[in-house]
Amino acid sequence: MIFNVNDDSNANFDTAFNLLARSADAGVFPGAVAAIGHSDGLLRVGAYGSRCLVPEKLPVLPDTLYDLASLTKVVATTPLFLIFQEKGWLSAMDKVSYYIDGFDEGNKKHITLLNLLTHTSGMKAHVRLDQMCRDRRDAVRYITELPLLHDPGERVVYSCLGYILLGHILEKVGDDRLDALCKRYVFDPLDMHNTSFNPEPGNIAATEYDEKEGRPLVGLCHDENARFLGGVSGNAGLFSNIYDLAIFGQMLINNGLHKGRRFLSGASIKAMTRNYTSHLNEDRGLGWCIRGSRLGGMEEVYISAGDLMPPEAYGHTGFTGTSLWIDPEDDLFIILLSNRVHPSRDNTEFLRFRLLFHNAVMAGMEK
Repeated sequence: MIFNVNDDSNANFDTAFNLLARSADAGVFPGAVAAIGHSDGLLRVGAYGSRCLVPEKLPVLPDTLYDLASLTKVVATTPLFLIFQEKGWLSAMDKVSYYIDGFDEGNKKHITLLNLLTHTSGMKAHVRLDQMCRDRRDAVRYITELPLLHDPGERVVYSCLGYILLGHILEKVGDDRLDALCKRYVFDPLDMHNTSFNPEPGNIAATEYDEKEGRPLVGLCHDENARFLGGVSGNAGLFSNIYDLAIFGQMLINNGLHKGRRFLSGASIKAMTRNYTSHLNEDRGLGWCIRGSRLGGMEEVYISAGDLMPPEAYGHTGFTGTSLWIDPEDDLFIILLSNRVHPSRDNTEFLRFRLLFHNAVMAGMEK
């Protein structure tokens, strides 16, 4: 079921969408598109504000593409891993050293793909590869040679570097580039035809103003490392719109089914959403953040799920102002796409707004 944008036929969520509209008007973000759905489809969609402020003001449209940033990890890289696992091509318990030379020394020899997926590898969170490396091959070498911050399995440290390596490994296993593999195994089977790396120019939300280029980034990956890697990386680089992500969210709520056909096995969904790190400092599944019952998570101050989602809910955010949360207990998915980094990443008001928006949606479920 697809609603027209700003359809108010489901009044239960008026509070949430009024908050969205007011926040866009107040400059908490330039613009946003949000969707609420369940196992049968979409319940409500709304688009507010502008997709671009400079050099000209352009309105958000229902099908505006957004730079998903780190949602790439769970919409592209993680499902591709699960599909390859189901095919018997790899295992979460495989050592990284099986695929990448240089991981067979010291504590690195203990790092598994599971560690990469749960951010427990002990690797650094982030380095600027574009400032250290010449090309993709050199980037893999550089990451491989970095010292570990912690022993593998000792602590959750959210690491884009780990997911860059995971994307590289999937390319080796699938014998093709990551963008081609994701299209073949994830996006085409799910009819997500507006989802891609390096999208064609058009209706795309602007992100940060690039001083070097003298213009905002539009259709170019905001993440510096993914952009250095040609816009195709396991950690970031994916673009999509609200309707394609609603397909993805509905598939997850339906335990891996898409239009009655099996996309992911129920066993994979269970494995993906298991809390592997309840004994550590954050709650993590395969790629996803598990809501859990404690504070903390993907932001230092605000967990993006809000206060009212149950512990079993799982989700992820993107630095550009995107998020996807799945609440199986209440048969609910919530998608929020914004470009809060346009024209500057200094805008952090969005972090609190996202929490408030999710609280209003959850309260609306009971009306």
